[in-house]
Amino acid sequence: MQSTYQNPEHEELKELLKDQITISEKDNSCKWPPVGLYGREVLNKTVIPYDDLARIYSFMKKGHHIPSCRPYQKVAIIVPYRNREQQLKIFFNNVLPRIYRQKQEFGIYLVEQADDHPFNRGMLSNIGYEHAMQEDMYSYDCIVIHDVDMLPEDDRNLYFCNDTVAYHLAGKMERKNYSMIYPGFFGGISSVSTEQYKKCNGFSNAFFGWGAEDDDFKRRLNNAGFHISRPLEKFSHCGDVEHIKAEPAKQRQRDRQHNINTGHSLHLLYCIIQNKTDVKRPFVHNHKMQKIHLANRAFDKTL
Repeated sequence: MQSTYQNPEHEELKELLKDQITISEKDNSCKWPPVGLYGREVLNKTVIPYDDLARIYSFMKKGHHIPSCRPYQKVAIIVPYRNREQQLKIFFNNVLPRIYRQKQEFGIYLVEQADDHPFNRGMLSNIGYEHAMQEDMYSYDCIVIHDVDMLPEDDRNLYFCNDTVAYHLAGKMERKNYSMIYPGFFGGISSVSTEQYKKCNGFSNAFFGWGAEDDDFKRRLNNAGFHISRPLEKFSHCGDVEHIKAEPAKQRQRDRQHNINTGHSLHLLYCIIQNKTDVKRPFVHNHKMQKIHLANRAFDKTL
């Protein structure tokens, strides 16, 4: 006899997402929204060696995981990164198990800036997108841009995308007593479909230093016809991993005050010095960028 038991948390997710998702009836499809989630948990900030992480999360094969059932989506998680080794270990130990329970197919793309220029999160995100799209065997549906120091506490904060709206997944921040950092904030963790990323032409490459690139990305999405949504804001609690903050982007406040939109992405010129599964971090696709150069011309339609 078929069970009539209903998981109340699963039913709540279904209700919150009723206008956001299409339920597949294909054979062997993963239950979506997923069942068996743990809900909100305190972050584990223990720094675990890479060898132990690789053993614990052995389901990651060359930086990728495919569930035994047919996933709802294929998700590329792009992590712009530089010089935060301890935070990165904590990131893996918290993000990997939560996404694994969501029954999505996913890959982790660690894009590391290896030069002495100010950090450029937007360009690193574009590089990660470009390389994820080149991996034809995966055919990603969804791109998640993920800060290494902003970690989800609740696995009901689902990593997925919608072709009509973009999602912000970091609505309740520990550093702000679990509230929004500022009205309209779109940084930390955000998800867009591969088509949305292409249509808005990705991030601007012009923002060196901390901040402003996420506001500009939101404007680019809006200008391409995509609004920002937080259907799972109730579960969007995110904890912090402390670090030394980078220098702010030049003219960042002026750009926000005057609502400046860079309008296009500059041409990407960079040198990859490592483009393979990392030997010491076998659960990620690793792309290390040696140099940043900007050519003074815009892309037409592609990155």
